Amino acid sequence: MFTRKLVCSWIGAFGLAAGAYCQTYVPINLGYSTLPATINEAGAVAGRYTEHAGPGKPTYAFVRDAAGVITRINLGSGLGTYEDSINGAGATTGSYLSPGGAHGFVRDPAGNFSFFDVPTGNYTYPVSINAGGAVTGYSGNDGFLRDADGTITSFDVPGSLTTLPVGINAVGTITGDYQKRQRH
Repeated sequence: MFTRKLVCSWIGAFGLAAGAYCQTYVPINLGYSTLPATINEAGAVAGRYTEHAGPGKPTYAFVRDAAGVITRINLGSGLGTYEDSINGAGATTGSYLSPGGAHGFVRDPAGNFSFFDVPTGNYTYPVSINAGGAVTGYSGNDGFLRDADGTITSFDVPGSLTTLPVGINAVGTITGDYQKRQRH
């Protein structure tokens, strides 16, 4: 059974060595609901949280560095900020909502932001950043790749109705999901 209130979220580390089993839990409690979305090799975490229950309450983003320092992030008009991916260097990507749509951002390890929109749509949802700073995500029914230099390329799986990238590795290979067009 689910409870109505999430008291805290956690990072769990499981290790196996010669039959040994261990686990470590690090609580992250930023309000009513906390969702750590991604973790890098150093143990830095990015995610989102809400401070209060109920409809219309904004979502904020956070980054918890490997030392445990938490940075709260609220961009745009306060309608919602989401951190979706963190790379090994600590750069993150995500989106924020405004009355005009959803917009993408990259936050470098020093905390500086670069904002972007895919030119072909009103909604830009970055979902993954790789070691080189390339970002993939979706806008409308199309996937996109944003190179580290800021160049954006939209793409679709041939014959698809929708293309939804979910990950990009260090060499730039993208994985995701797509919906095929129905033939009549």
